[in-house]
Amino acid sequence: MSGVNGIVFLAIDVGTGTLKAAVSAPGGHLLSRASAPVPYEPKDSDAPFSSSFDTEALWPAITVTTRRALHEAGVRNGSVAAIGITSQRQSIGALDAKGQDLFLGPNMDLRALFEGLAFDEEHADTVYRLTGHLPSYMLAPVKLRWRQQNDPDTFERIASVLTIGDWVGYRLTGELGLQETLAGESGLLDITSGGLAAPLLDSLGLRADCFPQITGTGDALGKLSIDAANQLGVAPGIPVVVAGPDTQCGLLAMGAISPGNTGVVAGWSVTAQSVTAAPQPDPMRRTWVGRHVVPQRWLAEANAGDGGNAYRWLMELLLGATDDGFERMESLAAESPAGAEGAVALIGPAPLDLSRPGLQPGGLLFPVPVTFSGLDRARLARAALENVVFAVRGAADLLVDVTGAQPDALAIGGGMTRTALFTRILAAVMSRPVHIAPTPEVSLQGAALAAEASLEGEGALAQLAHAARDGLREVTPDPISQSEYQDHYARWLDAQSRLKGFL
Repeated sequence: MSGVNGIVFLAIDVGTGTLKAAVSAPGGHLLSRASAPVPYEPKDSDAPFSSSFDTEALWPAITVTTRRALHEAGVRNGSVAAIGITSQRQSIGALDAKGQDLFLGPNMDLRALFEGLAFDEEHADTVYRLTGHLPSYMLAPVKLRWRQQNDPDTFERIASVLTIGDWVGYRLTGELGLQETLAGESGLLDITSGGLAAPLLDSLGLRADCFPQITGTGDALGKLSIDAANQLGVAPGIPVVVAGPDTQCGLLAMGAISPGNTGVVAGWSVTAQSVTAAPQPDPMRRTWVGRHVVPQRWLAEANAGDGGNAYRWLMELLLGATDDGFERMESLAAESPAGAEGAVALIGPAPLDLSRPGLQPGGLLFPVPVTFSGLDRARLARAALENVVFAVRGAADLLVDVTGAQPDALAIGGGMTRTALFTRILAAVMSRPVHIAPTPEVSLQGAALAAEASLEGEGALAQLAHAARDGLREVTPDPISQSEYQDHYARWLDAQSRLKGFL
């Protein structure tokens, strides 16, 4: 174990597919990491498109994973100075008056799909103006309205509404809070003022007394309880900070905190976010407006879909279940020339219109006849990798269109950065330098920085983020590849355009 006087910080991340915990030295330098699948309940046949966390299994999974990370780092009892929590966005759950779980739904819970679509037919302008987000079926107010209409007995018992990050904080401290940025991503916040989106809640007939006090990133929710400390194997009484959403924590770890900075978190999903000094909505509502975890900073967000998940899908299709799948996919992709000799992948990642994300046509396009083209696994792997890169470029271009700010460089972290070829292609396609985070686990790193900042006072969060920026590694475009990839990107855009309207 390393760190100043042996002091370390613990970070917990409840993602969409994976639960993670890490131990960090001061400055966000990760010393260990442990992970486990996020436990979900079986699908509810009576609620189409529903998804729920398995609350009975989730907390034990968090404690076991956290203890593994602490053990791997060799942490002694008393060495952990603070805990930072980050999580997936658009999650929502509720407790009863005794603090018992009523329900806890993830971002994938779309049970309010039809109610949300109907609500947006009349109120989309109001929802976007207030919350900076659409569609409503992804957001907490309409999800709560669904409970009110379809499960009134449970709804009437709601005493507190929380996001999954706030729920973890509650389990650690016994204190209730609604972290500002997570609340914003769940559609509960007036994105400009930072207060509850009261007009939206009122229009849906939702009472405001079930929402805890809103907390900022630098504020500790409370102290680690004796019971939770015993379960984790650390000392009680240390500060617990709900740091914010995984994407915003990722930006923090990449030092993307000043207006004009643009960062990409390329993991299970791929998000591109540009920092702004004030809210910058899109008149066409294609992008989201969010709050950064740094005070008085906002974000314009373009989403590029399930980039890492789609890439993994093709990897398992080509290679089967294997521990070294990403390394083998990169080796295959490296055997193919740029452009995959005409093969074009459209298997998920694409710049999304966030006012109406949904099903879109896709597939793999090949030069025909394929029997003469020499098409093989290497070309498919290359096309899939380029698909993710092109989607990032499309999202970044959309942000430039909305904000008017052209960044000099692009910061990127997340699981896709484990593939070095991905970052080289990205620099060529973007025609500008790409700054790579030293660890793919930027969300965990950002949560650890937030925990550290809670001990150091006002301004510490920005200072730590600026210091983290110095650790980024620069990849510059290869001039030949840069020129060649402009044609390949144009071909991919044309294929995307021609497929629109098929569904």
